[in-house]
Amino acid sequence: MRRWGASPTRLATLLATLLVFVLHHPPATAAGFDLRWDACAADGGVANKNFACDTDDGTHTMVASFILDQPITGLFAADVVLDLIVGGNQPVPAWWDFNDCRLFALSADATFNPASVNCSDWYGGQGGAAMSSYTSAGTIAAADSASHRRMTVISGVNPPVNLSPGQDYFLFNLVLVHSATVDPGACAGCTVPVCIVLNSIRFLNSSFQELASMSSPVTPGSNFATWQGGAGANCLSVPARRTTWGAVKSLYR
Repeated sequence: MRRWGASPTRLATLLATLLVFVLHHPPATAAGFDLRWDACAADGGVANKNFACDTDDGTHTMVASFILDQPITGLFAADVVLDLIVGGNQPVPAWWDFNDCRLFALSADATFNPASVNCSDWYGGQGGAAMSSYTSAGTIAAADSASHRRMTVISGVNPPVNLSPGQDYFLFNLVLVHSATVDPGACAGCTVPVCIVLNSIRFLNSSFQELASMSSPVTPGSNFATWQGGAGANCLSVPARRTTWGAVKSLYR
């Protein structure tokens, strides 16, 4: 009976061909989003930020970024949802109250870091970003509701652009200023551990129709940025995203 099989020479040739293919076709980068301090995740941004809470001067910056698994054509805006969870089910402290005690101490912008190596500016230097809300909206376990805040950020560029898969794109900065930390009348709670979670992104065209959406990180936990270690803050205890079409449309009218 004739036995079918590859000769040693043919097998060696096949293995060599496969090796060349692998070397020239590395595994695709996972799609999703990241949130890190100081820089894009691809540029070495860090997951946690500790602050001595001893000055009213200076800022800390979180950087949001994303990777697509499919190309997007005609991208005009991104509608982004983030959640803040305070450690140990503590109520959101005054230091994290950006609607009252520390009014406007957290803001968003689209200022791209020119020192970035692996993150690309999808705005081409022509984009903008702004926080459109900071509230207690969203469904979350009743026991956690007092320790939760939801924020939405809108970013965009005009004219619309086309993006490619596999590239790490800068999305926006969240800039946290140190005001009202130590001066008379300072807001308490700077030392309280907190987790900030990038929850979801919706990509929109100029008619505000959804082109694509994301609801997962590039790697598990890469969408969490913690403050003061984040101890006791359940980063997974975040509510489902909520549509912000009204905020998007009002920003670009």
